[in-house]
Amino acid sequence: MTKGELAPYLSSVYRFLNENGDHQAIRGAYDVLDRLLQSAQPRRVWSGSKSAWERTNNWLVHLRESHVEPKDMMATLVAMFLYQELTPESFRSDKHFRHQMVVRLLRLAPTRRDPFTHRRKDRITVGVRDFLSERLCHSKLGALALRVAKHIARDENQKKEFLRCDIDGYHVPFNYN
Repeated sequence: MTKGELAPYLSSVYRFLNENGDHQAIRGAYDVLDRLLQSAQPRRVWSGSKSAWERTNNWLVHLRESHVEPKDMMATLVAMFLYQELTPESFRSDKHFRHQMVVRLLRLAPTRRDPFTHRRKDRITVGVRDFLSERLCHSKLGALALRVAKHIARDENQKKEFLRCDIDGYHVPFNYN
């Protein structure tokens, strides 16, 4: 999944978050995400030697140092759930969805590249995707993101259904006299 594919869903989510930004649950979600970012401490990670938590922690540090806002993180989570809600065929499995959600979330921070080879230095390991997706999807934050996504999806479906109607005889040809 690309940023471009997620963009239309993000615009709907940002509109919702702007309209409901003073809601207690939305403010609470921003606080949780902010605390998560602020509590992250950088750890030295040698190839293959650190746990998924330590690698995830480093990603959270990278998000914080890149000045990624909790609102953007929440919008990305909700947009991913909205994308799944409106186009479930886009994901091969629940695990694929959860991994893509984590990738979109962590890619809010700019790509880190090796200064000499210009190759990416910020590979998102399977362990990080599993660890973070498990925590996000099985938390109140994930439940809130899903609830908001379902609310937005209902509104989107109502817009699509507006003036969609059947007219008897629509396909019957007219007589030309």
